Amino acid sequence: MQPLRVAILGNGAVARTIGPALERAGVEVLVWCRTGTPPFGRAVELEDLGQCAAAWLLVSDDALAEVSRRLNAAGAPPVVLHASGSIDYDVLAVDGARGALHPLASFVAGEPTEIEGMGASFSGEEGARAVAFELARLLGLEPFDLPGGAPVRAAYHGAAVLAAGGVAALIDLAAEALPEGAPREAGRRALAALAGGVAERVARRDARSALSGPLARGELEVVAGHLAALPEEARELYRLLARRMLALASLDQERAAAMRALLGE
Repeated sequence: MQPLRVAILGNGAVARTIGPALERAGVEVLVWCRTGTPPFGRAVELEDLGQCAAAWLLVSDDALAEVSRRLNAAGAPPVVLHASGSIDYDVLAVDGARGALHPLASFVAGEPTEIEGMGASFSGEEGARAVAFELARLLGLEPFDLPGGAPVRAAYHGAAVLAAGGVAALIDLAAEALPEGAPREAGRRALAALAGGVAERVARRDARSALSGPLARGELEVVAGHLAALPEEARELYRLLARRMLALASLDQERAAAMRALLGE
């Protein structure tokens, strides 16, 4: 039985994670990129990619339209996907079935990214769905359907940024708010581990089950002390997130009202 043959277009952080992972899963990977020599797959010309079952464009968002047009002119595979979270699949200027398969993972240049167990959204034409879901499962991703359209993509990608870059910014701000004399690097690592443990509990159960601390217990004096001690930027974010924590907490009406007043609602 012939292995699945897939074309990867790109040589950045996403391609350097996805390409080798597909090869480990037994996929024959052909690769094309505009610059550099990719450390995976078999490098070929655009004209050679039509023999693949699918092409996955792992290039920057602003290059998707141009690269897809060049691929189509050279002879595109029957299914063409891109991996952008913010752009709809209709950016792909190809004749075949189109789709967007977006791994919900944080890719950073020069660092390996573990994607097994992560989610992956699919938006696209029905003819692209089966191949996209197969690729996701070969990578150990958990695929799910997402409606198409620019407003949907914007909201979806905004949510993803909150959960990825937003968490990095939150940990950075929390570390900055540590009192003078606290070890900065050790504190940052400890706060990151704390956040990771909570995120794992949310994934395993839900946010309400993962909530702990003074907001969950309705400890007014403790929260007032936090608001008095934190620097201004951290204090404002604390207020905002505390309102959400209060909505998740199971406090009696009187205690909840007192907490809302303390938070300035």
